[in-house]
Amino acid sequence: MIKNCSVWSKVVKVWLASSPINLEEYRRLALKFERNKATITTLVSKIKPSKDFNNYCISTRMLFEAIVEVTGKNFIVDSSKTPQRIAVLDKIVNLEVLHLCRNAKGVLNSAKKSYKMDIEAGFETDFPARRTSKTLIDWFFVNLITEIFKIGVISRKIRYEAYLNDPEYIGSLHNKIRTPIITKGLSTDHMLAGNVLRLKKNIKIDGSLGFHYKRLSTLQFKIASILDTLLPFWSWDIKRKFEFSRKKGIQL
Repeated sequence: MIKNCSVWSKVVKVWLASSPINLEEYRRLALKFERNKATITTLVSKIKPSKDFNNYCISTRMLFEAIVEVTGKNFIVDSSKTPQRIAVLDKIVNLEVLHLCRNAKGVLNSAKKSYKMDIEAGFETDFPARRTSKTLIDWFFVNLITEIFKIGVISRKIRYEAYLNDPEYIGSLHNKIRTPIITKGLSTDHMLAGNVLRLKKNIKIDGSLGFHYKRLSTLQFKIASILDTLLPFWSWDIKRKFEFSRKKGIQL
């Protein structure tokens, strides 16, 4: 697929010309350092970098530079979701982390989606609903190790639902984030894989989404609600809750 894309084929060519490792080696190291199973390895490498870790970090920096050179853009959205990515980026850029948190109910509700393979619709393979136990354990583990990797790095938490309600809020967090792009919509002309939203010509934030849990059974809803109550720092931003309620004239 990369070779058929006018942008990514050029990016890869420029990148590999300067990268200390080839594409296959980069893929191997991505699995070595950017999986949940690799958490201990990556933590050790963050403190005492190995040769593999240094090569992976340098190659990642070269990839970003290749993207800038080919596209002429100076703002790159890295949509990587693994907490281990923080350790990699912290070695190559002046890093600030925005930790986007979604409550357990919302994550579990999304995990219960299922699709059959439909290439034209953007589903390259069957996508069965995920198990409740695995989803909630992953939710806890990913948030926990994100907190660990954030140690020593400037960071802020953003609540998923608060962001949907007020997308302009994220523009206030960093002067490089342009709010009009977020609120008016964007296109993903050269996105080769990922969410099926990429197939739409114009992608916009829909504030009505993310607040319904229709896929959850009563038991699933109760279990996830207990986690949200026990772990409010990952499910509810107290400061933003106060601000939103104050805007609506609601007294807490």
